[in-house]
This record gives sequence, structure tokens and C-alpha cells, in this order.
Amino acid sequence: SSEAVHAGQALDFGGDTAHSWEDFTNAAGFVVWGKNIAVTYPHSFPFVQAARKKGARLLVVDPVRSMTARKADRHFQLRPGSDGMLALGIARLLLERRAIDGEFIEAHTTGFEDYERLVRSITLDEVLSATQLERAQIEELADCYGTVKPLNTMAGLGIGYWRDGGATTRLIDALAAITGNIGVSGGGVFTDTAAAEGLDLSVLSKPFKRKILLPRLGQEILAAENPPIKMAWIAGANPAATAPDTGRVDRALAQLDFLVVVDQFLTASANYAELFLPCTTYLEHDDLVRAYGHHWLGMNRAVVPPMGEARSDTEILEGLAERMGVGDLLEGSTDEWATQLLGELTRHSVSTERLREGPLPNPLKKPVPFDDRRFPTPSGRYEFVTAYERRSVTIPKGALRLMATKSIFMVNAQINERDLKDNPVVRVHPQTLAAQGLSDQQEVWVESAVGRVRARITADPAVLPEVLQFNPAAWRGDLQRVNQLREAALTDLGRAAAMHDTWIYLEGIPSNDPDAV
Repeated sequence: SSEAVHAGQALDFGGDTAHSWEDFTNAAGFVVWGKNIAVTYPHSFPFVQAARKKGARLLVVDPVRSMTARKADRHFQLRPGSDGMLALGIARLLLERRAIDGEFIEAHTTGFEDYERLVRSITLDEVLSATQLERAQIEELADCYGTVKPLNTMAGLGIGYWRDGGATTRLIDALAAITGNIGVSGGGVFTDTAAAEGLDLSVLSKPFKRKILLPRLGQEILAAENPPIKMAWIAGANPAATAPDTGRVDRALAQLDFLVVVDQFLTASANYAELFLPCTTYLEHDDLVRAYGHHWLGMNRAVVPPMGEARSDTEILEGLAERMGVGDLLEGSTDEWATQLLGELTRHSVSTERLREGPLPNPLKKPVPFDDRRFPTPSGRYEFVTAYERRSVTIPKGALRLMATKSIFMVNAQINERDLKDNPVVRVHPQTLAAQGLSDQQEVWVESAVGRVRARITADPAVLPEVLQFNPAAWRGDLQRVNQLREAALTDLGRAAAMHDTWIYLEGIPSNDPDAV
């Protein structure tokens, strides 16, 4: 789901844009676009708060009043999917005021002239109409970008969950570039970080003769020919709950001749498995742990023996290779595989022995990316976006935008049983309830082009009138959850799932309905 954002940033910067958490404390301000860091990156938030204690402001751009938005100095609740237009509007004001870093643009970027023509092709009135923000709000954001330095921009996955998510990401990146907030301590554009510099991941990137897209998993399995797909192996994933249009994913998995699922729990996907192989948790096996959301590397240590028949993923694959007569291809201890994966880092005193003594920062990961103004792009410079196809702001009659954001209680499809709601609950603005002739706490059908869910509706003035907010996105008894409503649309870059690009319709259920709860 992050591919659109990363693909856009790869075109702009050519590489990982993430600053170290410690460098966040040097920021004079933060603008967060579609990212709920208080929930999805709680380990970063203390560094943001440390900067705020020194005077940095936190501005949040998000159609949802998230936990981060509630904690921010200012929340700009724009119309869903209009982030690209807002970025263009901010850029237009910056250009008109000449509040840009001409020296950085001239020396370290390419494509600015075409980008400027793109920006000036959009009027501020068009931006106001698209975003439904006030002019003063857009001017406030432009003031921030034009006067605060260093300014840290956080581009969340939420901006990439639209068909134009890649282009939107690039338009937001451009705000940091034209104001010279690239390659400076406390500045930059942050999405996430894996600190993979120096690792040898070639074993994970072998060429495949055939690929199918996860966002369209169901329809691609069902449509596959020459030959059709008859067998599947699912490990460390649960597409029957996490992929869009999960009803079609279910049909695809059910029609397979043989499905193997390797997991720690009997997931929704495991319901269709002919063979379920239990695997160990991180408490039961040793492993090399590369960073997610920070710049450190570590060695995971088993603290308890495996339960029952559980084996690690490595042992399962090694055992399968041996049964197939190619055991030598996957032979090796955890330390041997880890040493191979460490690759170039072994020349910088990073070894399994040292990692067992404690985690180490990746020595090849810069705390401040591009501080030398060198970009691994074809031009060696920052490369501006030069084209943008505006989104339609026409709302179909009676339609609402489906917004199902992440929860502090969930990691993807994983949630503690005690945190599950008994039944799904959706929230809409009171004005929407009245317009559609519905009542607070009424039972409704929530329908999209691909699925239907029965839920209880709640009035919430914090929700935008054209939005249906589906949080939490999990409830008891339905393993498919909210993704059964999401359409399998693709983003412009990265071919990721456009998770927010789904129209929703509501149908009230009469209280005298024999099936009413």
C-alpha cells in the first residue's frame, strides 16, 4: 500500500528521504500530510514533541480528525483526495511572494520551469473549490513553508491511497524543494524508513517468470490463463482480510486446487487452506532484524522453545527444499544467512556477534539525507513533477467517501480479541444523517460496488459531510472486515491499492425488519 508514495519520491529524490528521529528535534516546524504519527509512528512522536518544546509548531493536513490532528497546533481538514490541489495552491502563493529558495532550485534541481508552469495553470479559486478550505488556511500553510526553516514535511500513506497518489506525493515533495528544506538538518520529507543501505537483498529479488498484483489478487487469480493458477503459498500475509475486494479474493482462494498457509494464527486466508503450517513467533527463533521506522539493526533472540509443531519460516522452506531434492540451495544456519544479508555492512564492523551484544545504527544511513546535495536520480539533481491530472470533484448522488484509517489497537489485520467490537460502527456528520433521512444509532447497510456490510451509524460532527468513517475497521465474526467494501483500484505510480478511492452508499434498515438487531 506504500508503493505509490515511494514511487513518487523515487522519481523526485532517487532514494530514501528519511532523517533520523534524533534529527527531528532540530526542526523549527512540522507539516504532516495524511499521516497519523501518534498512532502509526508512536516511537517518532517524542522527538516531535521535543522540538515543539523548543518552539516548533505542528500543522496537520488530513480529512480525518486523527489523534495526531487532535494533538496538533492546527488541523486543516481538507476534502478527501484534494491534497495535490492544496499543494499546488500553496506553491502558487509561494511563487507569487517569491518566498522560494532560488539558489537551491538553480543549483540542485531540474524541471523547475515546467513545474512553475504547472503551478501557475491552477487558480487559487480552483484550489479553494477542490479543497473546501478557506483562503486564510491556505495562506497560513504558505506562510509556514515560506518562513519556517528548517521545516520537516511528513508525507503519509494516506495521500497515496488515491488513484493520483504518486503525483500527489510529488507535489507535496516539491514544497520542501522550492523552499530549500532538502538536505538540511531538521528539514526533509519523511514517509518511513527501513535502513536497508548496505544490505545484500539480492536473494530476495530473484527474477520471476510471472507476477500478479496484490491489489487485484482476486480478479488476477480468477482471470489467469496459460496456465491458470492452481496452487498458492501464503506466508506472513493475510490477503483474505487485507487486500481490497476481499469477496473476490475469497472466491479466488476457494477455487485453487491446493493452498498452503504459513502463519501463527488461523487467519481468514487459512480458512481456504488445504494445508496449514504453524510458524514460530519472534519469541521462538533467532533472526536478523532490519529496521522498520528507524535506522537501527539488531539480532532477535529466541527466549522460549517453539510451541507444538511450529517451525520458523526458514526451517519450513529448508525442509521443503530438501524434500524436493534441492536442499543445498537453502542450506545454512541463521548466522550464515544473516552474514550474507549484512553484505557490505560487514566491512563496517557490523556482524551477528556484535548485534547479539545489542542493536547498532546502520553506519551507511545518513542522519540527514542529501546533505551533500547529491541525488541518485538520472540527472543527479532533485527532479520536479511537471504534470498533474486534476481529480474530479463531482460527487455521485447520495455517495460518501469511505475512510477507514489505522487504529492504535490494530496492526494491519492483527488485533487483540478483547479490542474487537461486537458489530461494525460507522460515523457520519449529522448533516449527512439528516440529508439521507437516517437516525443516529440506526442500523444501515453500507454498500460499495463490490460489497455490503451491516453496521450501526453514529452522528459525529468531526467527520466531514461527504465522508463515511469506518473506525475501527474490524469487528467480531467477520474476518474480511472493511476491505470487503474497498474496490480494487490502482494508483498512478507503483501500481498500489487506491484504498480510499471507493464510493459508499447507505441504506437504512427499518426497525421492524425481522432481521434487525
